[in-house]
Amino acid sequence: MKRFFKLLLIITITLLFAGILLFAAFIVEWERCRKSDAKPEITEIVFPQEKKTIARKIPFTVRIKAPWGTKPVSAEMQPGAGAQEGKNPEISHGKWFWGAYLWNFTFWIQPYRDGSIPASQIQISFEGGADGKTVIKTEIPSFESFSVPVSPGTELAIADEVPVEGKNPDRWFWFLIAGIILLVLILWFIFRKKVSTMSKAEPVWKTALDAISGLRDSLKHGITTPETAVIKLTDVVRNYLETRFMFRAEHQTTPEFLEFLRKDQSLLDLEQRRFLREFLSAADMVKFAKLPADESLFENAAGRAEMLIRNTSEENSGKEKQNENA
Repeated sequence: MKRFFKLLLIITITLLFAGILLFAAFIVEWERCRKSDAKPEITEIVFPQEKKTIARKIPFTVRIKAPWGTKPVSAEMQPGAGAQEGKNPEISHGKWFWGAYLWNFTFWIQPYRDGSIPASQIQISFEGGADGKTVIKTEIPSFESFSVPVSPGTELAIADEVPVEGKNPDRWFWFLIAGIILLVLILWFIFRKKVSTMSKAEPVWKTALDAISGLRDSLKHGITTPETAVIKLTDVVRNYLETRFMFRAEHQTTPEFLEFLRKDQSLLDLEQRRFLREFLSAADMVKFAKLPADESLFENAAGRAEMLIRNTSEENSGKEKQNENA
């Protein structure tokens, strides 16, 4: 048994050592290929020899052997006169060699007339290697294109004379009806989704209160400074008033904002305007005059801002109106 485990240990160590050597050799060879002057080279061009007919997508393949450290980045074809590109080129791995890969580049050419089709130009680009980029140019040889053979006795009818079985002259009408129904369904879905989103939207006063609560938590945990918290608090109050009373407060200076509130007596009462004057003026001193602030300054302003928001919220306004009517 001991011999068995000893032999197993020797085999394991040997395989591990061989793996390390192989990996080291791979790294060395990779670096050698990456820094060498070796470039990708064409090894074979495969082009079908059978008869080529009009409209057929004819494949041909260019095989390129490329050193490690290089990879293809583009493959382009310029078809000869009388032909077009059948579909996009396909790039795939071929054989694997020590120090190199074999890449297959398959192009599709589609003739659209009979007769001689001139050679089509091919350009393949690789990146990597000592030069950083290699461009390989080759061509598809010219070939003869033939019309599709027609069996003897086959008669070609004029399109207008060919009878159409089961033709429905009113088909366009049903397509129109189906299109209208589909459009109505789409509009109904959009309208329903918008109404649902609006109904689920959080009230602006609650959003403002949540923002103030978040500022208070950030200040408590040292995430933000008292100066920054005071400045952000002014943004919360301005944004709330702008949305709540539908006027532009965000880009007004403090004197402009206060003058606007003074003229429009219907928005805020005297006590609320006095608070805003004191609060915004103090915030300007913190923001522009670099006046130091502390947690007590922020907490006092935040508490009065919360009171302002609650007193002017739509929910509270509705309750006040009910009390007045009673």
